[in-house]
Amino acid sequence: MTVYRHSNIDEELSTTLCINGTQYYIYGDPVYVIRPYLIKSYGGALLTEELKQFNEEMSAYRTAAEWAFEDIKKYFSHVSSARKMQIGCTPAWYFVSALLRNLRACLYGSQSATAFNFAAPTLKEYVEMIPQE
Repeated sequence: MTVYRHSNIDEELSTTLCINGTQYYIYGDPVYVIRPYLIKSYGGALLTEELKQFNEEMSAYRTAAEWAFEDIKKYFSHVSSARKMQIGCTPAWYFVSALLRNLRACLYGSQSATAFNFAAPTLKEYVEMIPQE
């Protein structure tokens, strides 16, 4: 959630997640705070079968998203340090680690790309997507 907040992405999502008249959302981990374009699984003991099915289906996608976090911890061991993972202390070096992990995925592919049968962008395409500030 810290990375999400620091990204200032809420302003962008209102236009970028509406494609051909269909509104899309980001599905987040249950610990995330609900935002206008961020949803999470339904909780509580009295869930309908439909909501339980939604949670089950979306769980697979959430697990897939966590593969990137695992890669970051694998390739950049400093992110595993409990002291450094305190809320509010991680953004700068975590962003760099994530950027390098994504560049690696462009070159060599990733578990997510394989699982969902899509090609990673080229390095040029990826770098062009990075916001310039």
